[in-house]
Amino acid sequence: MMPPVFQDPRADEWEQRQLDKIKQRYEKQEEIVATWENEHKHKAELKYEKIEAELKEKMARALRRYEEEIEGIEGISREARAQLESEKKREEHKVKEEANQIRFTGTFPEQSCSLM
Repeated sequence: MMPPVFQDPRADEWEQRQLDKIKQRYEKQEEIVATWENEHKHKAELKYEKIEAELKEKMARALRRYEEEIEGIEGISREARAQLESEKKREEHKVKEEANQIRFTGTFPEQSCSLM
């Protein structure tokens, strides 16, 4: 920058007006950039929240399906165990009846001869 040769107040006023115009123009541009930034950040946040909500719902559905599947498996297992217990009691009862028959008659049934 060159040192001023003449002291003219009009030059100082002109310089100040030009600097003010530049400042105002850049403030407006900064405001535009800040507005754009805020809008895009807000859109990104909304998008993130939507995805997060969808994932939470998907996880909740998956958990419900898992719990239903476990409940079904446990139900089948209960029925199978009950059936096994029933068959076991029936076989035990049959063996006890045959043992009583053996005690009463003193003879073993033909199919049980393999025990001897």
